[in-house]
Amino acid sequence: MNRVSKIVFVAAASLAAMAGTAFAEEPAAGDGAGEGGEGGAAAGGEAMPAPAAGGVSADAGGEVTKANWPLAVIERPLTAAKSMIEISPILGIGHFGSANVDALALAGRYGVSDKLEILAAYQGISLGLLDSDTQFKGALTAGVGYSAIKGSAGGKLDLAVKAGLAYDLKGETFKILAGPDVRYKITPKLYVGTPQNVPGLTITAKGAEVMGVSSNPIDFTIPVAVGFQATPKLGLQLATQLFNIGISDSANSSIADATPIQLDGVFALSNKLDVRGIFRTEDLQNFDVALSFFAGVNYRM
Repeated sequence: MNRVSKIVFVAAASLAAMAGTAFAEEPAAGDGAGEGGEGGAAAGGEAMPAPAAGGVSADAGGEVTKANWPLAVIERPLTAAKSMIEISPILGIGHFGSANVDALALAGRYGVSDKLEILAAYQGISLGLLDSDTQFKGALTAGVGYSAIKGSAGGKLDLAVKAGLAYDLKGETFKILAGPDVRYKITPKLYVGTPQNVPGLTITAKGAEVMGVSSNPIDFTIPVAVGFQATPKLGLQLATQLFNIGISDSANSSIADATPIQLDGVFALSNKLDVRGIFRTEDLQNFDVALSFFAGVNYRM
């Protein structure tokens, strides 16, 4: 896989993860290594046992269900409601150096209970619409999410723990992913935390071979996000990565070395359907070197 194809592959993985429906890798700052929350991705945000914006309210017990799923992203739980199925296809184009490429991903999640969800994604697909070759061998990711804290600190703090396994069918690599989703509401419209479904810990159990030598890096990253509920239906989120700590076979880096920036917007057409747009640059210091634009939907049933 050439560098352009690799960058597109992992960009699709990240964005699908941040769509709030799958658990996949966040690209390492500046090199495209490793969506999506629903805001996210990207692209994340969601949940509080209070009436949701836009006319959808929780029941008398304060529980969010698939029937009353909030329109406002900031009010949504960090895991799927019980028995809710959410499907999130996302298609994008990227400009990397002198090449223009396309990427496609499909992610989904299912609420086993009001605290436990199952996550899955197939990503890294290229339709060959632009300069890239057609590529249907992608990465399959499966995982679980558990809502550990909901509405703590006076309804301001939510935390969910996510873990998953990712297998790249083309490169035949295997990775273990884990990390928390955190959201703290500063105001009813503003939150800080982490982008949804972006792992902090990535353990490569089976890495790609280069000249007969396999590298198995272990990385710990610190992603951060700031979200704003602009209207009862429109949620915006800005995310980046502060540090990448190379625990094994990997280099340390910080936001000063390269600054990945992702702007994610989610607009709720109803409590069953969102439309989503994403803009991402792999390095703000070299803004025009690697840019991505993605669009997709979150459909719930």
